[in-house]
Amino acid sequence: MRTDATIRYDNIFYEVPMEYIGESVTLIIDPIDLSKAWIKSAEGAALLPVSVLDRKANRKVKRRQHIKIGGE
Repeated sequence: MRTDATIRYDNIFYEVPMEYIGESVTLIIDPIDLSKAWIKSAEGAALLPVSVLDRKANRKVKRRQHIKIGGE
């Protein structure tokens, strides 16, 4: 899972709930309609629907900043 709450399959990005950032998830895609997809968490939680990324809207989402303290 990418840090911008997206996951990619076959050059298509899907929006995933932000609470899954940094976690391993399984992406399940309808082979007939690639716009229909779901994720399943590593813990085996219920399937959650995900949608194809709206790149314009995704640029405006506020995310927590990761600040490196000390060191290099």
